[in-house]
Amino acid sequence: MRSASTNNFYLKCFVLIIIIASNLFSCTQEISRGSIKYIPDDLRAMFSFGKNSYWIYQDSISGKLDTLDCENVRSDTVANLNDGKTVLAYEYRRIFFPMWSKTLMEIKIQTSEADYSNSSLLKINSVRWVTAKDGYNDSDPDPQTILLHPFIAGNEFIDPNPFIDSLGNSLSDTCKIRAVLNQFQLNTLSFNNVVITDISHHKTFSGKRFRYFFAEGVGLIQYKNFNDNTNYKLIDYHLE
Repeated sequence: MRSASTNNFYLKCFVLIIIIASNLFSCTQEISRGSIKYIPDDLRAMFSFGKNSYWIYQDSISGKLDTLDCENVRSDTVANLNDGKTVLAYEYRRIFFPMWSKTLMEIKIQTSEADYSNSSLLKINSVRWVTAKDGYNDSDPDPQTILLHPFIAGNEFIDPNPFIDSLGNSLSDTCKIRAVLNQFQLNTLSFNNVVITDISHHKTFSGKRFRYFFAEGVGLIQYKNFNDNTNYKLIDYHLE
């Protein structure tokens, strides 16, 4: 007859075997927050500034000034258990700018594990928010794509959910990389690795066309509105 201590020993061994087997054959995976990076390095470098950075622009035609102030930057890596079996992991970087009264603009960069491994075309979106009792609420069901990655001239995103106008025409929002420049001179300011995008907004801005200029480490340095011919260029900035 086995002693009580012998029985306890076999019981502990049995439990240990079950634990090891469950770890070997489990379909789930735990990913520590902040331990994995999915945003490509050159995309991360494009928006590497922090809270309290600011930019001052001037319209080359009217001379009017416009400013952007970085109110906050939030970054994290998050892992979600998907369908109870697999883990969907993604990294995000969200940059917030106060706009007109009670409105906030967010530049949202979010890439998933699948995007990273498949080298997918990544969309960087701007989203409008409005103040609410508990902070800010998303007020823009159709975020605007303002930049694409990889930074390759000719890369294009066409919104698969077109806007149907009053005449029944199907109009899709588009974002296309017009050019990628190693160096770019803007008045007295010099920038490296500049990406230029052409944007058409039909859903939110009724067919308006824009051209954006993004510089590595600085963000938005110039923006044109082809509908009203405004052309705002960066004249001063401070990065944190």
